[in-house]
Amino acid sequence: MGIDVALAEWLNGIARSAVVRPAAVWIASEFAVVVVVTLVLGGFALAGRDLLRQRRLSFGLVEGAAVALLALMVGLIVNHGIGAAWFRPRPYDAINSLHLLAAPSGDPSFPSDHATAAFSLALGIGVASPRLCAVLLLEAIVLGTARVAVGLHYPTDIAAGLFVALAAVGVASQVVFAARRPLGRAVTSTIGRLVPVGPPTPGAQGHQLALLSAGLFAVLLGMPIVVEAASDPIHFQPEWLEGVVLVGTGLGLATVWLTVTKLANHWYLRAC
Repeated sequence: MGIDVALAEWLNGIARSAVVRPAAVWIASEFAVVVVVTLVLGGFALAGRDLLRQRRLSFGLVEGAAVALLALMVGLIVNHGIGAAWFRPRPYDAINSLHLLAAPSGDPSFPSDHATAAFSLALGIGVASPRLCAVLLLEAIVLGTARVAVGLHYPTDIAAGLFVALAAVGVASQVVFAARRPLGRAVTSTIGRLVPVGPPTPGAQGHQLALLSAGLFAVLLGMPIVVEAASDPIHFQPEWLEGVVLVGTGLGLATVWLTVTKLANHWYLRAC
């Protein structure tokens, strides 16, 4: 049995208990709204802080919101393309021992749109606030875990959503950075009429390039997970190739985690 199937069955077994099931179903079905509300309320809190401290919005907050929204669109478009090229059935249709605990879905299982959207918003707003990024990342992990537990996704669907989100944020950050001047003019002519907005700050190219690098790493190191998921579970000849792919998957996850941690620390130091 592949590790992907084993993890899905294990989490599903936990979620079927009378104590865990109501929470798992609610999180899998409704928690995406909580992620959006957290982002909106966090954004208003950051805006209020800026207005109290410097009597104007920092351009970094506008930039972070633009990166998050653009990354969300890019990530979902990429997911649609992957799903159109290869339709992976949902685990509740493919695993006899797994119980569906939430409403079924006719969309492809791989990658997870919920995970891609949640991770895109979390990582995108990290340009403006590492603290809000950390909260949203935790919520994204909780959401993804619950959707696996209720039978809607495999763990690799969630991991693939993270990789797509990293790549989407990398691309979005570059686009927003390249369009900083027209974005600044647009903000000044719209939002600036109601609330003063600070100008773009110099020296931001470093974290933009770091985000792009993280996105490229995600695409490259995420390929073993795509291969693992595509065969569900994989069966290579000779068999030792399966071990190589699984080791590559682990190394890819570890490297991406270290990259994200390093970026979060970089953003935190900038915020301080």
